Amino acid sequence: GLDGSQSGDGGEAQVVLSLGTKDIDAVAGESSTFTLKFANDGTSAATYVATINGIDQWASVDVSPGVLVLDGGETDTITVTLTPDADAKGDYDFSVQVLDSEGNLLDDVGMKASVGEKESSSSLWKIFFIILIVLVILIALIVAFRRLKDEDDDDDPLEPKDGQAYY
Repeated sequence: GLDGSQSGDGGEAQVVLSLGTKDIDAVAGESSTFTLKFANDGTSAATYVATINGIDQWASVDVSPGVLVLDGGETDTITVTLTPDADAKGDYDFSVQVLDSEGNLLDDVGMKASVGEKESSSSLWKIFFIILIVLVILIALIVAFRRLKDEDDDDDPLEPKDGQAYY
């Protein structure tokens, strides 16, 4: 994973933030989750708060738990649930910031979310276009058969054309 650490003075807590990936694949309108793994390498207890920045325009986010308290030597995770807006599409940059209990920045990790279209809606569009194409083909066939039938009526060799008889 990706590790970032800040060391404190003497026996103070040190955080080691691990992230499986910095790139999140997401689908518009559907939730994606990733976890932040915290390890307190210090000897004293520490409080961590994770905030997600740069998503207000294109997604909503839920961070659980909002505050993580770790004794020295403990590890735990914070789960981040990212839900892109229904109309979000493309690549978006955002960051995960880790603060201590005093609000000091301990770590700032730049991340990217690649948001794709919702599959069900694109599948519906594909079905719609297939039906449309089938209808167009059917109408074209009906028109073609009617024209053939009309031409057959006109080309009946037993009926004289324009009142003239051929012998």
